[in-house]
Amino acid sequence: MICKRCKTAVSETAGKCPNCGAPLGLYANHKFWLAALVLLLILIIVAIYFMNTQMRANPSVISDNLPQSLTPSETAGSNAATDLPGNLENSGDSPPTPVFNGDPSKSDSDIEEIVQNVALSAEQFRGAYSDTNEFVSKNGLLYDFPAEMYISTGDLTEDDGFNTAYANENVMILYVKPVDMPIGLSNGMDADQLRIFAAFPSANNYIISNGSEISTVSAGDMKSILSRYNTDHGQITYVNGGSGTFADVVSVLQNGIGVSDPLDVRYMAEDDKYISAVVSPHSEPTLIKEFVLLKAGGANKIIIDQIETQWQKFVAINSAAPDVNLDLIPAYNLCRDSKDLKTDFSALLNSMVSSGIISRDDGDPVFISGNSEFVYIEFANGIWMLAHNDDGQNDWKVYQVLRYEDAVLRMKELSKFNPPPYFLIKQN
Repeated sequence: MICKRCKTAVSETAGKCPNCGAPLGLYANHKFWLAALVLLLILIIVAIYFMNTQMRANPSVISDNLPQSLTPSETAGSNAATDLPGNLENSGDSPPTPVFNGDPSKSDSDIEEIVQNVALSAEQFRGAYSDTNEFVSKNGLLYDFPAEMYISTGDLTEDDGFNTAYANENVMILYVKPVDMPIGLSNGMDADQLRIFAAFPSANNYIISNGSEISTVSAGDMKSILSRYNTDHGQITYVNGGSGTFADVVSVLQNGIGVSDPLDVRYMAEDDKYISAVVSPHSEPTLIKEFVLLKAGGANKIIIDQIETQWQKFVAINSAAPDVNLDLIPAYNLCRDSKDLKTDFSALLNSMVSSGIISRDDGDPVFISGNSEFVYIEFANGIWMLAHNDDGQNDWKVYQVLRYEDAVLRMKELSKFNPPPYFLIKQN
């Protein structure tokens, strides 16, 4: 080889030139190309991994494209089994129940003026917005359910007749049944219809007003009153399809609906006191009905039905049973959302066959329910599928889902509506 510095010939195995001492860079070119080759291999491996991940994440598309294989949904996380569709999934943590402290500097006459004005103003406020907002009783207090907030004096305005000098007063705005109030405050009222009252601590008592009359209850009595509206009845969980509770509830609901047809359960969850259920007769998948049941002495009893007919369903449920934890109830409104239900899915199923997603050998679905955006399908071979159409055209993307929770999370990811139409999915 030739030394580049002194231009003299040297041995091929020499590490440096014997004439000038310059390093000869033995095998430098070889090392450079070897490093380049290793880098290229790494880039190829990364590209293959990325392409494989993309292919696994993308669903099959039923349109004019070539047939593609169906891939399982990988949306659900490892904790999906503990997630509930509806409020627990679509909203953050509920706000803490407010704490109310007295003000020793205020006289009883000052407090009476405050609670009287707040009770009147809060009722004006509720009445002005009740057509568009679902106001409910949460732990005995007035609560804006869609906004997930307790109503306080800071929400009231002069338009409601409110004296803004009281805007920072820590007043309890109660939303309870008159039957639970002192007799002097409930005269002439429907004893079981939720009404607004305002209360403020005074020493060991509370001064209460209905907007016109004034009364007093002890702190112990106020605690007892509020306990009747406590919505915490333990953890909310799915009712397992193989449990005795599940079978009993289905039996009770069959009798309640008056059908002998098997019921497809769209949703069933429970806490320690109540059960929320959404079902449909197997032969009438568009006849979706919603219930609340009370656990009573080892039995389950329907206490609220025809919820699917209520435009403000949370108001209806809360009015009938104010201590029901509304997080137990699915967030969708069947009265509004079920109007788009479909009955003819032949075009979709034929496209799935022609695209190779399913075969004729899979037979007819054992369950299918859908609207213009989603169709949920189950086959006898245990395959569950969720089809999604986000453009209003006949172009459906089909996802295989492994369980109910997967379908819920996939629907949440894709839906243009909040809440998504979870009622299309069969839970059991």
